[in-house]
Amino acid sequence: MSNEQELTAVTTGASSVKNHTVASAVELAAAIKSGDTSSREVVRVHLDRIDAINEGLNAVVRRLDGEALAAADTADAAVRAGETTGPLHGVPITLKENIDLAGHPTTHGTVALAHADAIADEPIVVRLKAAGAIPLARTNLPDMAMRLHTDSGLYGPTRNPWDEAVTPGGSSGGEAVCVATGMSPLGIGGDMCGSLRWPSQCCGVATLKPTLGAVPRAALPLAPFGIELMAVLGPLARTVADLRAAFEVIAGAHSLDPWSYPATSSLGNVLDLPPRRAAISTDPGGGGTHPSVVAGIERAAGVLEDAGWQIVEAEPPQLGEAARLWPEINYGNPTNIDAMTALLSPDAQLALQQWAFAAGVMPDGNTFVEALQRRSSMVGQWAGFFQNHGLWLTATATELPFEVGADLESIERVQRILHGHRVIMATNSLGLPSAVIPVGVSDGLPQSVQIIGPRFAEMACLSAAETIERTVGTLTPIEPMPPRPAERPR
Repeated sequence: MSNEQELTAVTTGASSVKNHTVASAVELAAAIKSGDTSSREVVRVHLDRIDAINEGLNAVVRRLDGEALAAADTADAAVRAGETTGPLHGVPITLKENIDLAGHPTTHGTVALAHADAIADEPIVVRLKAAGAIPLARTNLPDMAMRLHTDSGLYGPTRNPWDEAVTPGGSSGGEAVCVATGMSPLGIGGDMCGSLRWPSQCCGVATLKPTLGAVPRAALPLAPFGIELMAVLGPLARTVADLRAAFEVIAGAHSLDPWSYPATSSLGNVLDLPPRRAAISTDPGGGGTHPSVVAGIERAAGVLEDAGWQIVEAEPPQLGEAARLWPEINYGNPTNIDAMTALLSPDAQLALQQWAFAAGVMPDGNTFVEALQRRSSMVGQWAGFFQNHGLWLTATATELPFEVGADLESIERVQRILHGHRVIMATNSLGLPSAVIPVGVSDGLPQSVQIIGPRFAEMACLSAAETIERTVGTLTPIEPMPPRPAERPR
């Protein structure tokens, strides 16, 4: 096996609640409830961590120190009084800045919305607060979350703590960096084209992309239909246990979201999903997969097999066609792109134009409608695949994180990036759940795998991810790599 293919586990080991930036959200909640520590101490330690490292990373873009410390004092008083507490009581969390938090701007990373204060919390923020979680800070994203690299017109770029020369991913890049470096134990982001999963791969953290409708979100005014059909909210964390705890809090029907459904559907077992069975694909859809990514898939499959899982090589039908639905639905509708373009920075506009040209889809109502019709058929075909094969273990993206700026280089370069995202696009197009879990490090960068299931199979995906995590360990939190020295002029 070449050096490029070798995967090294970097396990943080057993978390210690005395080192609050290493402990998981679940561990912190338990320690706060037991009185082993206080919410104020936990919040203060995370604010200190932001003080220490965020300047060089630019992941946190808005701090909520006063509100967070006041909420921590209230949480500690509740513990002292013996009150009933929620599953995330006193635990600080971070929120991507396209998620409404009352009294603070939902900027979407744009200058135009820099002062667009939210009048109410997003439904899941209401649920997180009710569970005891404390919003600590807001995190960076590209303009309108419409780029695979996190660089906003309002706040500038976020840097990858593993290597500043490569992207931290987008659009939840700020959240992924924040969790990966111990500035937050738990973050909430969104995913329309891998915006949870791609940053998780780039930064070495775990995430859950829920089924469309599993986690409610408030409707976006005049949002393109592609966003309504594909965008979901979900957690990022360092452990699967934290993903599960967060999902159990935020899932469930809400009157503001017409796609949402009762949590019992999502949290229950999928009756026709074979237990402990998974199909793997090391080159999903064909076209090449980086050797380090292949090694990660094979390693994860070996862990499951050693744990008694039945593993076969297979992939869902018409994967390429399913991925193709993404641009056809998002670019085929003539009204989808124009409404947002005026809000974007020049770089974001260029990235969007490059993406549209690379996808090769021109605005055409017939293309859009036909894509929706094919989508319904493919949902059924993929359901049959899962009934026969169980979960699907494959790449998150089939390529490594690209160099900063590569998504602006040329249409040809963007075509290669999009081809690497073919599994991501397919799962968003069909509204399927998936979990991403780190599996090791190759050439200094984290590697991950994606575990995909049928609709409502979040818990099955997390169960498989946890089996892998028990053997492989966790990669984060990490200390950010120092900036590369500038080249001396010749």
